[in-house]
Amino acid sequence: NMQNCKFIGSNLSGLQLKFNNIQNCDFTNSNISNSNLQGSNIQKVLFNDSSLKETKFGATHIENCNFTNA
Repeated sequence: NMQNCKFIGSNLSGLQLKFNNIQNCDFTNSNISNSNLQGSNIQKVLFNDSSLKETKFGATHIENCNFTNA
């Protein structure tokens, strides 16, 4: 579980967060490409200006997130 985390401008390529609860986090301007977030519950998370190329979100519940320019 992740809450209130900030990874602004981080290189998180290949991140593995399958089946997690991710809430109120900020991944703005981060590289999250080739990651796996499948089966997670993602709420109130910022992905502004992030690279999400080939990131897997299958069976993920996404609520109140911001993907502006992602």
